[in-house]
Amino acid sequence: FYSHPLIPWLVPGPYTSVLLHLIFNMVDEATKKTLAAIPLLRTNAGPRDGATWPTRLKEEYLSLIKYVSTNKEADNDWFKLESNKGGTRWFGKCWYVHNLLKYEFDVEFDVS
Repeated sequence: FYSHPLIPWLVPGPYTSVLLHLIFNMVDEATKKTLAAIPLLRTNAGPRDGATWPTRLKEEYLSLIKYVSTNKEADNDWFKLESNKGGTRWFGKCWYVHNLLKYEFDVEFDVS
């Protein structure tokens, strides 16, 4: 089983392949290209899983780094995230520009 950084809520089950098929067939080609460039997350672990969590956290970081660099190359930078050392608390900013006005929002979430 694997999860993708943009759909980390997808849990394994009998309909996982059907859901993935529906999700990826409902998006345009540009989105498919972006998703294909992001490394897949292959470790099914959370902060409470002990020894496997650092492996999953490394996969999360690599996916985020690739996604951010791809966005910057396309001049489509829209968020900045950081985490604590354990990867359980994330914080940062996201923004959107509309009619030459920049709307900026704080982002905070915990992974437990």
